[in-house]
Parts: sequence; C-alpha cells; structure tokens
Amino acid sequence: MQGAKTNPSILKNRQVALILISLLLLSSSSNTALADSGSDTARGSAKDPLLDISVDINEKVMMSDESLQAVFSLSGLSSTDTYILSWNLREGNTTQGNSLASDLFYFQPSGSNHYEAIEVWHFSTDSHLYLLTASIQKAGDPASITDTEQKFAVFRKSLSPDWTDLVMFGDSLSDTGNSYREWGTPDSPPYFGGRFTNGKVWLDRVHQWMGVSTTIGQGSDSGNNRAYGGATSENGYYLWVVTNVGRQVDDYTDTFSFDADEAIGIWAGGNDIRNGVDNGMEIVNNIEEHAIQVIDDGAETLLLFELPPIDRIPEFRDDSAESKAEKAERIDEFNAGIATLATDLTSEYGTTVYLIPAWQAFEEIYWNPSAFGFDNITHSACEHSGITCDSNDPIDPVPNRFIFFDDKHPTMAVHKYIAMFVKELVGESDYDGDGLADDEDLCDDSRPGEEVDSDGCPPPVDTDGDGILDEDDDCAGTPDGQTVDENGCAASQRDSDGDGVSDADDQCPETASGA
Repeated sequence: MQGAKTNPSILKNRQVALILISLLLLSSSSNTALADSGSDTARGSAKDPLLDISVDINEKVMMSDESLQAVFSLSGLSSTDTYILSWNLREGNTTQGNSLASDLFYFQPSGSNHYEAIEVWHFSTDSHLYLLTASIQKAGDPASITDTEQKFAVFRKSLSPDWTDLVMFGDSLSDTGNSYREWGTPDSPPYFGGRFTNGKVWLDRVHQWMGVSTTIGQGSDSGNNRAYGGATSENGYYLWVVTNVGRQVDDYTDTFSFDADEAIGIWAGGNDIRNGVDNGMEIVNNIEEHAIQVIDDGAETLLLFELPPIDRIPEFRDDSAESKAEKAERIDEFNAGIATLATDLTSEYGTTVYLIPAWQAFEEIYWNPSAFGFDNITHSACEHSGITCDSNDPIDPVPNRFIFFDDKHPTMAVHKYIAMFVKELVGESDYDGDGLADDEDLCDDSRPGEEVDSDGCPPPVDTDGDGILDEDDDCAGTPDGQTVDENGCAASQRDSDGDGVSDADDQCPETASGA
C-alpha cells in the first residue's frame, strides 16, 4: 500500500473514539418463558438457556476515513444474572493479529435480549483485513462463554493524481462497450451497459475518482477506453474480427498523440492464457512492444497490470490438475516478466510506471471471501453454456455474493475492489479523508465534515468572538461589544484588586488586599 500511515493514537495508546450505547429490549420470548415456567427463578432452576451472540457491522468494505459501527445482539439472558461482554478489534484475519481496540464491561439485562453498539474511528493500518471478535458469558461461569466474529476490509482513502486522463487499452476486464457497439456482445441485460459484468467495471470507478468520463472509441474515433472484449496482447485481430491490443494502440497513435499529463493503461494477456499460449514471456514481449509505442508517442506515465489467477476461473473448474498447473505456470511467468518490464521501462525511458498487483488483489479476495462479502468463490452467478450469458440464462438473485458473474468474468463487486487497489497505488494517501495528503497533514484523525486548516487540523476557535482564541482566552463568554485585554477579559470580567467587585463597577480600583 502506497503512502500508508499508521495512526499512533490507535497503535500506541489504544485511544479510540468509542461510543457505547445500551439498548435494552424485553422480548416477547422472555414473556412466553415466564408464562410457561411461572417465574425467572423456576426457569433458572432448570438448565440455563444457551447464551447466543451475533454481530452486525455497517459495511463489509470501508474506507480509512469511515468508522466501524457494530451492534452486538445478545439472547438467552436472564434478568437476575450479571453478564460480561468483551470485544476485540484486530489487524488481519486471525485472533493472532495486533489488537487495535477492545473493551470489557459488566451489565445486568432487563430481559432475555440485549443490544450493545460501538463505534471506532481511525483504527486501520497498512493491512486491508480486520477481525472483530466478541464474547458473552455469565459472570462467575466461564463455561457459559459463547463468541462470534466478523471479518471485514478497509482501504486507505487517497487523492487522485494530477492526470488529465487515463487512456486504456485491453480486453473484456476493461471494455465498457466497444465490443457491444460493434457486435452486440455481451447481451445487455443481463450484462450492464455493454460491460462484461453486472455493473460498473474498475475503469468506470477510477475515471470517476479522477473526475473524467469513460468514453469508448475505436479506429480513428476519440475515446479514452479502447479495450475490446476478447482481445489478446497481440497485434492485428483475433479471429479476424476482435481488435487486439496492438491494433488498439496502432489505431489510436495513428490519429492521436499523448500529453505528458495523461496516463496510459495496458491490461491484457488473460485471453492469451485461455487460448493456450506456450510461454508467459510471449505476452510480456507483446506488452513491451505496445508500451514502447505509446512512450514514443508522448506517454510519460504507464499503468501495467499483473494477470489474476485465471487458472481458477469457473471456465476451468473441471479441467485436469495438470491443465490448471500449466496455466498457473504461464501466469507466474507473465507476472514475473511484467514486473521486470516495469522496472526496465523506468530505467531506460524515465517513464513513471505503476504495476497494478491484480494477482495479489484477487488472491486477497479469493482466500478471504467473507471479509469482502462473498460466499461463493468457485461458481458463477449466471449459469450458462454459451461463451457468455444471455437473457434466458438463470442468474442468482444476489449476484454480488459471487466472485464471478459468468465463467470468465468477475462481478461488479470485484471490479469495485480492483478499483480500490488501483486508487491506493496511484493516488496520494489521505488517511482521514480531509482532502490533505498525509505527508502534509499534521492531524490525521479528522472526522468527515469537520473543518480543517491548511495543516489538516481543526482551525483555532474564538467562541465568544472577542478576538482572543479560546486557547489563550482567560475569560470565556465575554459579552458582545465589550473591549478585552490581551487575556480576553473585559472590564466586567476583571477584578484587578480582588475586592469582589468587577473593574467595570469598582469605584475604588486599588483597594488594598484584605481591606
């Protein structure tokens, strides 16, 4: 993560902004139990009901300038007993991670159900993954303990770079309508607006963050998105009709040149892997050719992308282990080669090159699906037998619980997280989201909507408007219109001789002490 900054008030002192709200509710189930047994005592004399605890959080994936809001729901309680509720917020996805915030407290409920809410600000570190655990037990009865947990993710807020545009060359992972405009593929719906997913792709979100529009374009047409579904990294056309990345670059540079303040992205190679390329370095060599071409045409900033683990897409789910291993090897070759290429282009041409860790991003999501809100990582939301879905294919009613929308392409939710990875890498870190970059921000714990000064801190306050800042004002609440001294005190607020009469009313302003 670029420019990451840890909040010292969290990691060192564990001082978190914490709100504990007790919401007491006497449930109908408690009333029913009393009616059946006659009293709490009678019910308690039998086997105690099993304690239960669950936790709901406001967002599965949030930004560093947002607070974690959690509600613990407790049931199976007795109003005659005292209970202990404890919770712990940890970095990472295991109970071995660093503790960032925690609390423990005793309470006696008024009924069988009880709720506690917490809010924690500015806790995130360099990690994307976090774990909130909680437990409830009857005081004095350790055997009664029961616990729960929620995994979630946090991305660092960042400011967009000073790019006037991001021109993209690639395949269906970036295509926002070029293929659809020419061939009507994919069917929309069920796909969204000519994109190979059920909503916005990552490029839509990055462009929006930059403040520019995403516009498709082919041939000599203008347009900052040249990506084409089905494209390979090669030159010319795939199957005589699909505009490969080399041709996309040729068409653009034949008509346009790049400005120094534009960024250019190239993301391709997945279809080369699917089509059985013999070596991942073949794809890298193609990308190198295209990268040099755009550099020669004026580009000074490039975005190159790793390939995600394509061997795990549903299209290959039933392939042999050997076939999957071969694809994984090609991907490893490519990712190693593209990293070297990024370094070489910077060294040889002085170009700024960002290598987007698409493989790492997908791995983090794939192996920690619940932290990102997914519960299906192997199948697709749309069940289809054709190359893509069509309007007659069955689609899960909650497609964004899947990583894959069809058997090749990720859901809109995955695209959203890819955009977050991109923004973290190319943007300037703004941990608290106050609009000031971290390396210029002296106060990294501002809350949303709070006014800050040029240092990112709350501006000085003069509550009574007497011209003396509160931190230097010895006399708060000076009446309007009264003249004050350098200490912020008006004559009506001073008693210079200490005789109990304000200077404004004192006819003898030099009364001796004790007189």
